Amino acid sequence: MKFIGDQQTLAALDAWGDTFVKRLQVEMQNQGINASGNLSNSLEYVITNEGDGTHIQILADPYFFYSEHGRRAGKIPYNFVDILEEWVADKGITVPSGLTARKFASAIAWKIKRYGSLRYRTQSPADVVAPVMNEMYPKLGDILESRVMYYINDNLFNW
Repeated sequence: MKFIGDQQTLAALDAWGDTFVKRLQVEMQNQGINASGNLSNSLEYVITNEGDGTHIQILADPYFFYSEHGRRAGKIPYNFVDILEEWVADKGITVPSGLTARKFASAIAWKIKRYGSLRYRTQSPADVVAPVMNEMYPKLGDILESRVMYYINDNLFNW
């Protein structure tokens, strides 16, 4: 049985998704894991109606997980030094004297390739999703509960 299809419920889900994304963006800012703003700007939500019901998905750039949990050691992308060089500039990190920004980014890339990122090595994830989810999940439950009550009222008691 599909519960979601009326405009009122879709509008409530739309508002919930918008608030969820904005709260994630604020939490990312609070945790200091959004240097250039690109990751924060990549966050979006999509509401789809599929065969098994209505779904709401939160989407982001693929490296969102790594920004929260870190990156393990191993093979790095071919343009990783370019990415890190831009990150150093966006973050406003002072490059040690005697090094260019490129060489500094290359040293960071080598260390991550060999040992993993600091966040990964210390197993200290930035709590971004969990606090937002803990705050927002009950509100989603309220939306769905009111929709179920509407469905029961409309289809069972008014026939």
